[in-house]
Amino acid sequence: MKLSTSCFLCSLFLVAVSPRSGAVLVDFQVAQPPPVPTQAKQCTIDILQRDFANSYGAAEIVQYTPPTNCGAVGSWAGVTLNLTVTSNGTQYDRLAVFTFQNVEIWRSSTPEPTTTGIVWNYVKDVTRYTPLFAKPGTFILELDNIVDVETGLTGIYSTTVQATFYAFSNQHPAAKKANTIIPLSTLSNTTGILQSAVIFG
Repeated sequence: MKLSTSCFLCSLFLVAVSPRSGAVLVDFQVAQPPPVPTQAKQCTIDILQRDFANSYGAAEIVQYTPPTNCGAVGSWAGVTLNLTVTSNGTQYDRLAVFTFQNVEIWRSSTPEPTTTGIVWNYVKDVTRYTPLFAKPGTFILELDNIVDVETGLTGIYSTTVQATFYAFSNQHPAAKKANTIIPLSTLSNTTGILQSAVIFG
């Protein structure tokens, strides 16, 4: 397997290029594993699934309900989000903004796909936002994309987002929570473009 490196949004990426013709390209980011108790009981739920084609001004908006089968709601030992995306064709790199309960919790970008296909996956620690995940609310993913055969832009970003909750126990105590999470917004968001401040006591 041949490896090449590149700087991508101030992060280091390694692109694994398979020597087989027509094989799917696996793009992955070099990062430390999320600091969550992997030996704890885990519950994974689907947040959303969407093919982002002509999606400018058309964010994916879904309603979230916290799981009740992974210990006391809001007392988890950790929470992670799992983003998996596939695409094939020609496309620019696109920004992705994750907003939850009117709070921006993640901002990312897509790699540019290949004609034979590309796939990437990233797991983000969102334990600091446990108070948000402890109650029902609105989850928004904005990924503005354009598909236009005339200009050669054919790549559609097929996106899946899941959340995994790690139950607390004597061996894995509940994680420290933010006392206050302050959305820097009008609290009437429909696009996903927001920021927030998290305050720990």
